Amino acid sequence: MSKKINLSRAKNLLKVVPNKQSFWLCTNQDLRSLNTLANTLEEVNDDVFRYHVNKYKNDFSAWVRDVVGDNDFAREISRIKTKETLVRKIKEKVEESREIVSKYKTFAKKRKKVKKRLKKKVKKRKVGMKKPKRKIKKPKKTIRKRKSIRKERRIIKKKPSKRLKRKIGKRVVRKIKKKKIKKRKKR
Repeated sequence: MSKKINLSRAKNLLKVVPNKQSFWLCTNQDLRSLNTLANTLEEVNDDVFRYHVNKYKNDFSAWVRDVVGDNDFAREISRIKTKETLVRKIKEKVEESREIVSKYKTFAKKRKKVKKRLKKKVKKRKVGMKKPKRKIKKPKKTIRKRKSIRKERRIIKKKPSKRLKRKIGKRVVRKIKKKKIKKRKKR
């Protein structure tokens, strides 16, 4: 039996290949996907099928392996020697791939809806609730001269303004205030 089909493999099996890589039937038809291959094989007579599949070669499995890019499915097809079983096998694989892709699409839609709901819940906070704490990135340590630090301390003894906080940095102001509080407690 073949392996389970994942999403990328299913999309690969359902894709429509460019004209240059299409499968050429000896009836002068260009087939660009597995689905069209299965549909045209039903209508084609046995002589055309025997031209592409015989004791020495299997053009369908070679095309699936080289162009579609599915080695496992190509190996399965290479063992098949009758037109009816080949058509049935290809149709089963195409249907299985379609189911997987459709399941993924519905799952993705549900996931988007859940994300939207979560965003709405986060936005709607009650008045009494606090905002969640955000992690503050630590600034890079810079070497400052002692004089500038002393000046900052002198300035902060007075009530610092918003402009000053921006200039010095809010963290420096907080640190100095904490030190003041510790000193008061020690006294």
